[in-house]
Amino acid sequence: MKKIVICIISILLAVSITGCASNAPASSGGRQSGQGKETTKEKQEEQKQKEGSDEPDSEGSLVWRIDGVLAESVNTEEGHYYIGSEEDEENQTIYTIRYVDYKTRQEIYLCNQPNCKHDTNACNAVLPEEAVLGSSYLFKDDNYLYLAVTPVDSSGSVSEISYSAETTLSMTPDLTPPTIYRMKFDGTDREKIYSMDSGYLMEPIFFTDNHSIYMVTKKISEEKDGKATYITGYDRKLLRYNMENKKSEEIMDLDNEQTILGVSGRQLVIGMTDYGREVTVKEQQDDATFNKLFENSEYIITSHNIDTKKAVELKRYKQNKLHSERIRNGILYSSYEGEKEISMIALDTNEEKKLPTKQSYQIEYVLEQGVDMYTQDEQARATAAIIGSPWDIDEEGYSSYLINVKEGTETKSTLKNRYHKPIEIIAENSDFLYVVSDYEEVKEYVPWMDLYQDVIGKVTYSIISKKDFCENKDSYQNVKVINMGEWG
Repeated sequence: MKKIVICIISILLAVSITGCASNAPASSGGRQSGQGKETTKEKQEEQKQKEGSDEPDSEGSLVWRIDGVLAESVNTEEGHYYIGSEEDEENQTIYTIRYVDYKTRQEIYLCNQPNCKHDTNACNAVLPEEAVLGSSYLFKDDNYLYLAVTPVDSSGSVSEISYSAETTLSMTPDLTPPTIYRMKFDGTDREKIYSMDSGYLMEPIFFTDNHSIYMVTKKISEEKDGKATYITGYDRKLLRYNMENKKSEEIMDLDNEQTILGVSGRQLVIGMTDYGREVTVKEQQDDATFNKLFENSEYIITSHNIDTKKAVELKRYKQNKLHSERIRNGILYSSYEGEKEISMIALDTNEEKKLPTKQSYQIEYVLEQGVDMYTQDEQARATAAIIGSPWDIDEEGYSSYLINVKEGTETKSTLKNRYHKPIEIIAENSDFLYVVSDYEEVKEYVPWMDLYQDVIGKVTYSIISKKDFCENKDSYQNVKVINMGEWG
């Protein structure tokens, strides 16, 4: 059983669940899949009436489809999916899709086969063979669960290799073509629906509209300078794959410094670092040179209409200080180190409101009571609570605050684990948060270092209502997980 260093924040949980068939999730996307067509049509009509909007009537609003930073998990109203790994009897790593059922508060393999050991490709939960060497991401729409498999993104790395005059340097790239699989929410009927040519990779960014999946792709190049090899990404594109006519097309070129932060309506919100000039790969890999360039750069956030290609600047920051951004339900929330306010820009009108705060906060999360993360409901904005942490850590250590957008109140969260750290939110639905409510550190001896180090030996996963979370009530309902759970 593997144990991971505490600084990497991995967990060991001595719980094993082998049964799966009786609790497999239904083939449903959850409550959000029942959003009415009338609401979508009304939003389309409103959008068409806005000045300068050329929105196609049939495409509908863009919907952000990734939950976490690494896009390895996805949420529905009924439960939470993620990609887990474990070692088999031959110490080979097996990657599986797992499902946390909110109703039964139990984690299972996404498999409906009785007595399955979940260790071969015959199991619905086991990822395809090509996923072992690459990266895998989960996302969803209202009807299906999707698995994207792609070569590992090594761009931004540098290596120095010494070799003799009699040897030659041979670097074999991963030629696995990026592929997207689609399946029902119970893991059945998995099928390959899209594949690219070898030499490309997908980034963990996926969003959809009524007919299409949007994804960011790029190629990888190697630039040798003496014994050093610099690896960089190039030819970044935003692609649209139409699931009805099975055709893909390039929507726009993306600079390496551009990141899609989120979507709203038919708008893409893009953040970009502007150095004032082109920066070489070698400069990026030299810490002293790059730090100076970065401190003198600006971070610019723009809104791009995906159909008309029109762009509007929303925010601009000097990067000699820190900043944070989150997009939720058509609002761009942002903050800047040292400023005692939170900016809120409505992405349908580009109008900005500033919420004064007593401290300068980094925005960690935005939640809305009674609304899941995929909902696009203007009325829900009034229930928004920003979870922020002060940029400056005081003598009490790291802490978080609940900032009520409507009332303007700032309440320090008292929901912490035994080490006095805030609980970590993993996922949410309309009413609940799925969280790591506690963990326990243990000492582990590392022979090759001849020392003991702290590792996480146990973790507690729980469900808590959004209302109780906002009111600092620790009404946790524990969840039974497989092995080490999601932190494993």
